[in-house]
Amino acid sequence: EHVRDVRFGAGLELGALHLAMWVMAGVARAGVVRNWSVHSPWIAALARKFEAFGTDAGAMRVVVDGLDQGGTPVSRRWTLIARDGHGPRIPTMPALVLTRGMIDGCFPRSGAQPCVALFRLSRFNEAVAHLSIGQSEETIALPSRRPFKVANVMPDS
Repeated sequence: EHVRDVRFGAGLELGALHLAMWVMAGVARAGVVRNWSVHSPWIAALARKFEAFGTDAGAMRVVVDGLDQGGTPVSRRWTLIARDGHGPRIPTMPALVLTRGMIDGCFPRSGAQPCVALFRLSRFNEAVAHLSIGQSEETIALPSRRPFKVANVMPDS
């Protein structure tokens, strides 16, 4: 497929916390605070006061717009929903999959390389099977609005 746009979205469940993060980013851009980590004790304490208003679920969506193999404009969407507090484990799962692959000798090359296509989603699904995680995929046809830029996102083998 030829990729035109890739979008990753993230946000906080509670609007008040999302607004607070937006304000903190503005304060940092203005140079008023250079390092928020020195403020982490009181920020964490304040955030804990909001825990009762949220849930233990988290979500992530990746949207890729481009051309399918037939040249038709499409939008591919992958959504992940983590429940029972398992969301914080998600970022570590690709490292687990890659480590298992290295142990099994699945990587013919070593050293620095692009991380594109190092494993299939099925390997990720195996790694998270014991967690409360659901996923969905969908493909939506897009109207031809503007020309697509063709980009090779797969490394040459």
